[in-house]
Amino acid sequence: MSLAETNKTQKAAVAFTNETATATVAKVGKTGHVPIWPAFIALVVLGVLFSLLSAQLTVARLVWLVPVVVGLLLVFLVFSWLRHIHNISRVLGRLATSFMTLALLVSVVLLGVTQTMEHFRAVG
Repeated sequence: MSLAETNKTQKAAVAFTNETATATVAKVGKTGHVPIWPAFIALVVLGVLFSLLSAQLTVARLVWLVPVVVGLLLVFLVFSWLRHIHNISRVLGRLATSFMTLALLVSVVLLGVTQTMEHFRAVG
């Protein structure tokens, strides 16, 4: 392959990459950033549902702790997103979803332990 053919191939690759990037940005929105409202709504709904759990299915019987922590993280997330500090928004979003996931995982484990204990009490 000659140097001219290599340059032509590289230019074609760059043009394809630029077209793909432009199409992706157009899909995401005018600002080029992903909207946060779907994740925001999902975390709010999960926080409300988590607050409705029985106290037996939460750590240290603190049913209010998870919704409050996630709510505070979401408030800071919205402020950082509105100020266009997207690195902090990304970190706060991941932190909020990780915290909610961990809380739900602990609740599922506690549910399994509670069900197993009730089963052994009924049998024994």
